[in-house]
Amino acid sequence: MTLRHSLFTLISLFLVGLTFGQSKLDSLESILDNTTGIEKVDILNKLGFEYAFSSLIKAKKYAYLGLYESKKIGYEQGQARALINVGYSNLDYKQLDSAIYYFSLASDFSKNIKDTTSLANALNGLGNLYLNRGDYTLAISNYNDALFYQTKIGNKRGQSAALNNIGKILENVGSYDKAIEYFMAALKINKENNFDRNSALNLLNISMAYISQDDYENPTPYLEEAEAMPITNENQSLKANLLNQKGLVAKNKTNYDSAIYFYQQVIQIDNSIGASIATPLHNMADAYLAKKEYSSAYSIAKQALELKMKEKNRSSIIFSMNLLADIYLRLENYDEALKISNEALTMAIEVKHKDRERQSLKYISESYYGKGEFKTAWEYRLKYEHLEDSLFNTRKSEQMAIMSSLYETNKKQQTIELQEADLKVHQANLNIAQSSNSKLWLGIVAAAIASLSLLMAFVIKFRSNKKLSKQKELIEAKNIENETLLKEIHHRVKNNLQIISSILNIQSRNLESQSAREAVNEGRSRIKSMSLIHEKLYGNNQLSFINMKEYIEELNAFLFKSYSPKSEVIQHIEVDAINLDIDTAVPVGLILNELISNALKYAYNDNGQGELNISLFTENENHVLRVQDNGPGLPDDYKETKSMGMRLVNALTEQLNGILEIDSSEGTSFVLKFACQVKTN
Repeated sequence: MTLRHSLFTLISLFLVGLTFGQSKLDSLESILDNTTGIEKVDILNKLGFEYAFSSLIKAKKYAYLGLYESKKIGYEQGQARALINVGYSNLDYKQLDSAIYYFSLASDFSKNIKDTTSLANALNGLGNLYLNRGDYTLAISNYNDALFYQTKIGNKRGQSAALNNIGKILENVGSYDKAIEYFMAALKINKENNFDRNSALNLLNISMAYISQDDYENPTPYLEEAEAMPITNENQSLKANLLNQKGLVAKNKTNYDSAIYFYQQVIQIDNSIGASIATPLHNMADAYLAKKEYSSAYSIAKQALELKMKEKNRSSIIFSMNLLADIYLRLENYDEALKISNEALTMAIEVKHKDRERQSLKYISESYYGKGEFKTAWEYRLKYEHLEDSLFNTRKSEQMAIMSSLYETNKKQQTIELQEADLKVHQANLNIAQSSNSKLWLGIVAAAIASLSLLMAFVIKFRSNKKLSKQKELIEAKNIENETLLKEIHHRVKNNLQIISSILNIQSRNLESQSAREAVNEGRSRIKSMSLIHEKLYGNNQLSFINMKEYIEELNAFLFKSYSPKSEVIQHIEVDAINLDIDTAVPVGLILNELISNALKYAYNDNGQGELNISLFTENENHVLRVQDNGPGLPDDYKETKSMGMRLVNALTEQLNGILEIDSSEGTSFVLKFACQVKTN
């Protein structure tokens, strides 16, 4: 479950499209390599946002790529949006200092470029961040400003996000009824605009507001409504949130096995999307504790704590430490309970988390009580009571401050609206006055000039559009012409190579020397390997790349037909969907021609069954071509002999900057490795 999900930050972002399914994300990823400029940045930003609900790793990757690409091309709006994505990515990974930096940068940058939408979203991100840190004053300040700007630009999705986040603040300070009012207002906007994902999140937030006040009956209708929505089952992050809440309700209704089952499902989902599983593990341990299965509760709580220690979220670490203290108390291991609750207390004081501090004091008091040190236990109990009273007063002060802030924001909005209304009335009166004081002929002239201006503007726009349309047609025609010309060139090269092959074939019939005829035939097969490449380029829509699977299969069939081995040869061809450009495919094709020809000439005799294995695949950023036969192997002096074929293979290997490995221990195996410098399917 991502922070973007639990804090409802996702709907605050600038992207307002409907929920993307995985197939749509795959489609976007597939076209990335073929896009450039602004379009590429927009796609990267979209992926950086949408993947937050299925893969935090990919979300982070595309967020940073979007920032890099937008800076590179100077796309300011794209940069503002990318900065927000990067901020959320850091927030999801609990890197709070980095998140503050990027959200603040996004806010300042958006102001400078006058991008009100991005400014509102950056402010919303800052609100989410401060909410996560427990700084409700700063959180509500940023949410209020976000709501103001979202309302100003009429962004319904942004308004619902701000309303919802204000609701989260109210929930956190204990104003549950008021929080639910804001959630309901957000839900109304989302339902009216068919924002299904956001509606589902609203329903879950309303449910959680009831759970937070220990009301486990009222959440049920909202959970059921959310569960009935298709988007909840499609979106893994939403599903995890729903299941977590069902677990909380089940646990507090003493349905412990059901609660544990729900938490197990949450863990599976969080693992699948790359989210932390520390929180569902903590909740599962709590369920086992309530079930009085202390051994299971202990092992799972330890696992949750270890994960939280790695994530370095100190507030969450304290929470799990206190859970372990509670488990130790149930096991009557008072020394360990005291030790870990003291560690939790120290950390809570350091991070100034009063609620966690209060919790730790409670467990320290109970630990001393269990050890029989009643005086010390009472002292810590008094500290606990005092802090609880202090927190109650603080909570009330926070509620008053937040309500005051909300009131001031509403008043500010009303003032601005009145000022804008007054300005409109003043302008209308001014227009009327000017109109009544003008002479009739001036009005006629003005109308004529206005009409003429409109006509001229229309003519200019028409001519401009016509010119652009004509230019587009010329460019498209030129592209088609170039494509046709290139195809024609490949076709003519192929035909010329075939003519040369035919001439050599005729010549070979008049040769008396067997070795001369073999040499000519070898030349023909080499020509065929190149001719086939141009044939593939001519026949396919791709004019720059060769489908090597098709090419190898056709070249192999040609060579078997040309050499007609005496033995039966079983062929195994395994070629990945790899495309090579012409500069790479030609030397690879010639090498392949030599290796297959060599096997067909020397590896197989009249006795026994032959085997030829050909494969081409990608491994460790290299393409690997393997040709292997089960023949008698190469002669011992093959390195000294330096046949024409081997010299050609070595020269072409150097051309590819490749490495050729030869093994003649069992048959003959040639393995060519060369760098992936071209694209693969």
